[in-house]
Amino acid sequence: MKLVREYGLVAVLGALIGAFGLLSPVFLTAENLLNIVDQVAIIGFVALGMTVVILTGGIDLSVGSTVAFTGIIFAESLVRGFGLSASMLLCVASGLVVGALNGFLIAHVGLPAFIVTLGTMGAARGASLYITDGRAVSGLPASVGGLASTDIAGLSLPAALFLCLTLLTWAVLKFTYWGKFIYAIGGNERAAWLSGIAVERYKMMVYVAAGFGCAVSGAILVSKLNSAQPQAGNMYELNAIAAVVLGGASLAGGRGDATGTFLGVMILGVLQNGFSLLNVSSYYQQMMLGAILIAAVYADKKSLRGALDD
Repeated sequence: MKLVREYGLVAVLGALIGAFGLLSPVFLTAENLLNIVDQVAIIGFVALGMTVVILTGGIDLSVGSTVAFTGIIFAESLVRGFGLSASMLLCVASGLVVGALNGFLIAHVGLPAFIVTLGTMGAARGASLYITDGRAVSGLPASVGGLASTDIAGLSLPAALFLCLTLLTWAVLKFTYWGKFIYAIGGNERAAWLSGIAVERYKMMVYVAAGFGCAVSGAILVSKLNSAQPQAGNMYELNAIAAVVLGGASLAGGRGDATGTFLGVMILGVLQNGFSLLNVSSYYQQMMLGAILIAAVYADKKSLRGALDD
């Protein structure tokens, strides 16, 4: 069933590429195809973190605000004279702190993930606006803007990092006890606890991983824009959840993987790029994204119902 789903996603991706290639002479150029991978990397980092959260049966609505907050920390550190390495460490640390806060309140205090991450979504966005007084952070060193355009084996740095993190996430979920425990918790949390798995520890770890993904995304976004926007990351949670669910993950937990998420991210990226080349309004694109998410959740529900009937 898993192979059928993944091959189906590959077929959908191939069909979309072929269709847009026929409709736009620019779409199939090497430059545009590489640009798609580069552009989806920002949401891809967030989606990979969302994947491990959803695998445990959780959800993280704070990812968009966390991207903005970590980006602000990164940019403010640079403006205040910290070096690039120190600023990056502060950026990552801020993402880990937000993730750890989410994980602690959800795993150890026992609060619902929806409510906790909804609260941190507002808190992180408010902190970003407070730090910047609602204005963009600019005047960054020239070296920062060059990060996103750095070439690695023909790929941009964001694209190369996204591919590497996808492979790392896939390997961890498939070949380590950490991954097996995540699937077990998502499949049946009580049974996992009775089996001796430290459920609270692993649930907290997945939210920390999500915070790390947001921090990487925030830093790359700042590099691309050469500035930090307190309103950045708007609707990233919708895009990330859509990519993960479209990639075959179940919102009930216990099913999904990094390769499916990668294909989901690529499908959304191809759609957005293709429609942009065809001058389709961004409003219609947002409506389409919402429809895709609803359709994917409906398909997931039907799949779960079929599994129960069997």
